[in-house]
Amino acid sequence: MRKIVPAPKLILTLRVSNEQVARLAAACNEAGCGMCEKCKPIDDKIAHYQFLRSAVLDQQTVDGIEQLMQELEMQKKELHPEMGHDTTDPQ
Repeated sequence: MRKIVPAPKLILTLRVSNEQVARLAAACNEAGCGMCEKCKPIDDKIAHYQFLRSAVLDQQTVDGIEQLMQELEMQKKELHPEMGHDTTDPQ
């Protein structure tokens, strides 16, 4: 009789350096938004797109990611026009 062995699980771990987290937090604090509940999902998407942009080599894809990030920045500016949000990556 054969013993059934379960298949191994695939676990993906994304590594983000403390420097990247600190840079994003500092950009948000400088903009004065702190933990704005309306901006948080947008900030999360921007951080995700920044990560993707750093991992992609195809210029057309990079351009598309940057376009999406610009659209998200515009959404934040519409939410808080007096704050002038800017969390673009300085690199």
